Amino acid sequence: MIVRCTGKLLNLLGKRTVTLVDAPPSDDDWYANLLWIDRRKCLLIVHADTLFPIFVPDIRISDVRPIGPRIVDLLIAALLEEQLPVDALRPPRPG
Repeated sequence: MIVRCTGKLLNLLGKRTVTLVDAPPSDDDWYANLLWIDRRKCLLIVHADTLFPIFVPDIRISDVRPIGPRIVDLLIAALLEEQLPVDALRPPRPG
């Protein structure tokens, strides 16, 4: 699983907590963005192939560090909430 973050999210995470890789785009990628709504940080994550969105309102820095395992947890929770199998978007692997 590759998470492609916006600059705003990378700044929030800090350079020490993420590993940047140079990989070609894939349908299995996830795109993550930090949004501000009513002065609160929100996280929007979207799957490249299916456009399956995960929206997390009022998020804190500690909620997204480290980001890989947190996104996997959010993905599993979102799929179960939609009554979809956990492997519906390919098996999630924090990495």
